[in-house]
Amino acid sequence: MKILFSILEALVSLFVKRRPKAIAPSSEYKKLGTTTEGEEWGTTANLSDEDLEYARQQFEIDQEDPVEKNKIICNGEEVDIDWDSVSIWTEPNALVCKSNQYRKRVSQRAVSKVVVHWDGCLSSKQCASVLKERGLSAHFCIDNDGTIHQLMDANHIAWHAKGVNSTSIGIEISNAVYMKYAKKYKPLRPLAAASELHGKEFPEHLDFYDVQVQALKALLKSLCEFYNVPLECPNQDGTLIRGVIPTTRYKGVLCHYHVTDNKSDPACLDLVKVIEEIKDEL
Repeated sequence: MKILFSILEALVSLFVKRRPKAIAPSSEYKKLGTTTEGEEWGTTANLSDEDLEYARQQFEIDQEDPVEKNKIICNGEEVDIDWDSVSIWTEPNALVCKSNQYRKRVSQRAVSKVVVHWDGCLSSKQCASVLKERGLSAHFCIDNDGTIHQLMDANHIAWHAKGVNSTSIGIEISNAVYMKYAKKYKPLRPLAAASELHGKEFPEHLDFYDVQVQALKALLKSLCEFYNVPLECPNQDGTLIRGVIPTTRYKGVLCHYHVTDNKSDPACLDLVKVIEEIKDEL
């Protein structure tokens, strides 16, 4: 019977990788490191074999597991995004654009632009509802708390910027814009000063929260890398162009007001600074 038990134990050991038995340190054990005066103590030179094995086990236990990055979906593929809060349309209770709100593409399309908008709404949830009512759509919404909502595969054609829909990805950043909505936000939004847009003065308005801009940077970084969109924006000698540009052959990131002169969004966004900061982080 002992022989049979030994054989079974040997077979199990071949197929089952068992974790080393936890051991306790001796009374002489000291953690590896240095004193406050900088003197070394508890080094491997004066550890017994048992204490050294204990140190190894502690090292393995203390190692943090690799952080799994969040994902967005581009052409059916999961793409890493370095952002903590991301919601995909396939998740329960997620924001979503219905199939009648966009044109589906099966193969990877030629994306050459990313268009940034403000949504004119109090939240991304309200934005998704408004888009549905108007028969419009966007690939992404960035909420007031910085949550990135993906409402469809980035490969599909959304109806967000007439004239460039087939070659662009649309991002709606939550912001009700007008000063009359200022008191509805907690915390209060920062304010954007009056500025020139389309050759006219655009009045003081609500700005984006910093966390929204940081989320935008993370999203642009992932999208531009996947679709090989240049990290560039319409500018002249480093100054953002505040009006319509020719978009037919344009490749890069742009605001909605660069596409048409009847749009002002997002007037508060310093797109040159955003692009520069993304490049600095690469």
